[in-house]
Amino acid sequence: MGVLILLAVFGLFIFANTFNPNPIVNGDLLKQCNPPPAVTVQNTGPNTSQKEEFFLPVFLASPGTSSKLCVEYFSNNSSATEHVQLSAQAIAINGSAAGIQVSPEPSELTVLRNPGLSPTGYSVAVYTLNFSESSRGFYTLNITGDCLLFASGYSASQINESDFGSTLLHHALDCYGAGDSQVSIQIESYLNLNETLLQVT
Repeated sequence: MGVLILLAVFGLFIFANTFNPNPIVNGDLLKQCNPPPAVTVQNTGPNTSQKEEFFLPVFLASPGTSSKLCVEYFSNNSSATEHVQLSAQAIAINGSAAGIQVSPEPSELTVLRNPGLSPTGYSVAVYTLNFSESSRGFYTLNITGDCLLFASGYSASQINESDFGSTLLHHALDCYGAGDSQVSIQIESYLNLNETLLQVT
């Protein structure tokens, strides 16, 4: 009887250590970022029209600093593991074209298949952003899976929707919720960045 109990316990130990219902690929990379603080809403003023309102996240950085974005990737494929080449490009809306240098880690990511309606695991990538001393301005950051809005050298109270021009409409219609059809992303955490929600009327 004692032998059977020992074998059962040993089998349970092997099962628990080989079967993980929520696997994480590159989970150690999350240590490079801090849990984000509560996001504040930047209200651009009362809306007197009947147009629907929505909010877009804007990341705030300081010129001459280095920041990190820790991103979780979820597969949109239920039958196969995805191998995704990571890329990043900062596009100046009103700022220096070379104001932000971006590099992903790793350069290629394995994203586990998602057999259920909700993700059962995810993969982690870190994007390092170097802001030059002359980076003050507004930017779109295109990364694999999505695109993000950045303001360098501005506080939340200093920005409004006109700073991003027609880019806001582009983001609302194309960028957010579209991205790479293979994967979906979530910003898990970041380092040396602040975030605000910009009201678009």
